[in-house]
Amino acid sequence: MANGPRAVDVAGHLASPSILVPTLVVFEVHKWLARERGDDVADAAVGALRSLEIVDLDLRVALLASELGRQYKLATADSIVLAHARIRNAQLLTLDAKLGAVPEAIYYAKLTKLVTKP
Repeated sequence: MANGPRAVDVAGHLASPSILVPTLVVFEVHKWLARERGDDVADAAVGALRSLEIVDLDLRVALLASELGRQYKLATADSIVLAHARIRNAQLLTLDAKLGAVPEAIYYAKLTKLVTKP
């Protein structure tokens, strides 16, 4: 989000001194970047994330995620991220429309690139 087409929209949120990053998000970011851009880029991204507050998945988060997943019909990863936000009374920035429907979420619709014919 920070360097994508929504960068201007989320810039104010990313300037916050208290950004929480669930360990699951670290996993997803590293996995995707390693596959799409290579290990060096993925490792650099994780290095940048380390400057933020990394929050672990514990029993309390897991049990709340289970409840929230059933309540909102969310995938496991989305449920866990939402549980972290709910427990910490935090806002959740997302590009996911389904997750964007929950009260804690600030939803940014994905922008598509314009394709023009030559």
